[in-house]
Amino acid sequence: MSGWAFLKAAVLLALALPGVAQARCALGQGAELPVTMAGWKPLVRGLVEGRELPFVVDSGALVSMLTANTAEALGLPLVDAPERFRMHGVGGEFAFRLAAVRRFELGGQARQNLDFLVGGSEADAAGWIGQNLLAQGDTEYDLGSGAIRFFRPTGCSAPELAYWSRAPAAVEIEPVDGRKTHIIATVMLNGQPLRAAFDTGAARTVISLEAAARAGFRPGGPGIVPGGTAVGLGQRSLAAWILPSASLRIGDEEIRAPGLRIADIGSIGVDMLIGADFFLAHRLIVANSQRRLYFSYNGGPVFDAPPDILLVRGAEWKRGAAVAELADGESYARRGLAALKRGDAAGALADFDRAVTLNPGEARYYFVRAQARLTRNEALLARQDLDAALIRRPDYAEVRLMRARLAMLDFDVAAARRDLEAASRSVARDADLHLPISAGYAAMEDWAGAIGELDLWIAAHAGDRRLADALNVRCWSRAMLNDGLPQALADCEAALRLAPGAAQLRDSRALVRLRMGDLAGAITDYDAALAAQPGIAWSLLGRGLAKRRSGREAEGKADIASAFARDHSLAEKALRIGLIRSVDDPR
Repeated sequence: MSGWAFLKAAVLLALALPGVAQARCALGQGAELPVTMAGWKPLVRGLVEGRELPFVVDSGALVSMLTANTAEALGLPLVDAPERFRMHGVGGEFAFRLAAVRRFELGGQARQNLDFLVGGSEADAAGWIGQNLLAQGDTEYDLGSGAIRFFRPTGCSAPELAYWSRAPAAVEIEPVDGRKTHIIATVMLNGQPLRAAFDTGAARTVISLEAAARAGFRPGGPGIVPGGTAVGLGQRSLAAWILPSASLRIGDEEIRAPGLRIADIGSIGVDMLIGADFFLAHRLIVANSQRRLYFSYNGGPVFDAPPDILLVRGAEWKRGAAVAELADGESYARRGLAALKRGDAAGALADFDRAVTLNPGEARYYFVRAQARLTRNEALLARQDLDAALIRRPDYAEVRLMRARLAMLDFDVAAARRDLEAASRSVARDADLHLPISAGYAAMEDWAGAIGELDLWIAAHAGDRRLADALNVRCWSRAMLNDGLPQALADCEAALRLAPGAAQLRDSRALVRLRMGDLAGAITDYDAALAAQPGIAWSLLGRGLAKRRSGREAEGKADIASAFARDHSLAEKALRIGLIRSVDDPR
């Protein structure tokens, strides 16, 4: 008998003998947090001083936080936070205050005298749950099924922790201690090592410009296109770019797909944030007990890449795999929202149907089913669901807002206005929903209505990263009305202090200056706006009018002709607001 065969036989014999104990894996599951996806934000419910509030699960935050508005509403006394809590995030430097919560409950577990950092604002949430509460053992992130689970395992081998998968991918993570609990691993972008943090608080995965350059990607390079903005806790929004197909290797898994974003995220201690878009497409357990992260691919898009051009190597997911039955309507609704965000409208609709069947009296299930139906261009069925939701809950402001948008598509301005007014009455004066309600009024060119909603929102959101955009819209709305121009100018100036040089802000201030008769100032702003974003029809029209009124007839006429050629309805809009007196000879 060979040495290997003898050893194998001895092991088998030892396992068969009585009295030989086998180590058994005990996962030691603790609390399970139900998670609801609000867009890219994973939300959980917590009790703060007995009041139930929604929180964003933020695995990239060291400690848990409350928004300034939440702390004020709860009447919590604040003190200055220690200097070490001055953070440098994607949105810039951010300073906090500190509040002590006498009793906080999460997942049925109560904590006494828990400190929260206080600062910033967040739509849909009262704050953020950070690693001081998330990294209490081994943590499973199953956002695709709407759950986060906590474990304290004993006697478990490597694969056993990923109990749902026969062959999970794995990557080693950096060790954690009392002051360093971020989930950080080394990943490979086109063969270049990057230090990456797994961050559910980041909506989308983003790579720093410096790290992307090491892998051969730079803004303006072949196939790299503008990709909106990347935002963080600070007030700055950062320009982002989308990469063409790239290879991202995380441990045993390789993702080859377009859609990865790069941005100037600054000095945040890592090269890359792996965001909620990755978490939704995967099921993960952060095994702090083993310094490893185990994960498996759920299927569907990753980094906005459609599945038909996406290659995920090392994944065991198979298209058409059976979907587990769930216990109640709320579980189906949570899983459906995750599926909807992943782009699986059919799967989401099936889950929402089950939720409605199990609990036909719950208005929210009709609302989320309407969202799924709209992604499938089923507007009539979506409208029926919205009506059903309002029968069950007439003060459901979000449903009113969505129904108003559908009414606008049908050119039913009266119905849209009724729903917008009802939505505004249904929410508190400091509610975040006043901002999207203002956008509804602006879409109908009801500038006074937009200003009224913006007044409420701006007064309650002084530190919000969207403040510059809100000030810009209020500035523009007053310019369109040709009323309150000094206040409009002040709004545009304040917005430009928050976002210097933004083309849309220079365009808005230019219109205010044009209305006020400051022709030179208007031309300067229009020149800057068009240099940053060539071809803005409103900017070309405004500059043309300012030039004609300054005696520069030929230049002015050329700008106006170019504006009308780019937007054939612009002349009628300008005539309607009194910016010009004649379509035939605008001046």
